[in-house]
Amino acid sequence: MKINYSPWIILFIYLTRATHKLKYLQNELLTILHSSFQAAMNILVSNLSTHIIVSDLVQLFSVYGKVSYAAIVRDKTSGRSKGTAFLEMPSEAEGEQAILALHQCLLDGKQIIVQEIGYKPGEFNN
Repeated sequence: MKINYSPWIILFIYLTRATHKLKYLQNELLTILHSSFQAAMNILVSNLSTHIIVSDLVQLFSVYGKVSYAAIVRDKTSGRSKGTAFLEMPSEAEGEQAILALHQCLLDGKQIIVQEIGYKPGEFNN
């Protein structure tokens, strides 16, 4: 005896199986992405000498890992350094090492303050 299934039942079964496969693939993809993801570390450096330039900071922090972004805050009218800089290091672990090693060290005769910040440097541009 042959059973005739309605086309709707066949479609339902097909979609159910496809949905389960998509959920499995989605979970696999999330696992892969999560394992390869490294959070970036945003760093604030303050009390800098006005003679320090970006390349000096990149060279100093590169000892502890890759620096993906570095900028010194400057006065809009005079262009002079305000003694503050923002850096981003792609690896959170390397950023933490840099902060521990460089916080309160002497740079060009001034004791610098190095700390993690919770926002991205370009976030508050006017």
